[in-house]
Amino acid sequence: MLSEALADQSNIQAFDDWYNNTEANQQYVVDLWLEPVGDTYIFASGNYFPLDGRGSETDTDTDGALRNFLFTTELHTSFQYKGGETFTFTGDDDVWVFVNGKLAVDLGGVHGVQSGTFDLDANAGEFGLEVDETYTLDLFHAERRAHGSNFRIETTLDFTGCGEILPGDVIK
Repeated sequence: MLSEALADQSNIQAFDDWYNNTEANQQYVVDLWLEPVGDTYIFASGNYFPLDGRGSETDTDTDGALRNFLFTTELHTSFQYKGGETFTFTGDDDVWVFVNGKLAVDLGGVHGVQSGTFDLDANAGEFGLEVDETYTLDLFHAERRAHGSNFRIETTLDFTGCGEILPGDVIK
């Protein structure tokens, strides 16, 4: 799935290694609580450093704090499509969101804060969505700059599955 989205990149193996358990990667499970605000669910952090304090801080941030940059976030969940839902990701650096195995948001590359929104109704046919059926949502994120880390999810999706913890993952 991710390999297809990044096929035009010059070194696909480097990207693929980011999201696979290898000796070079240490996996952690991080809880992302999406706060209900009316009919919307939001997780927002303008200071998203879930691995700070894990002993591999790499650079000093603009606020002077020693931070653990150069990390990835991977999220796998499911939702029941009811009609009318949207999903927005806002952040810096790479993010790819797949709905039903199809690329829905592509904010690849090292960049400042950007947003990508997916309207499920507008793309239902293209992505094979039918009302009252359950589909997957997969998010891949990478923090690659040594200053600032923004990570925001805003959605009207009502998630029905929260993924699974893989063998060897460390719960933070």
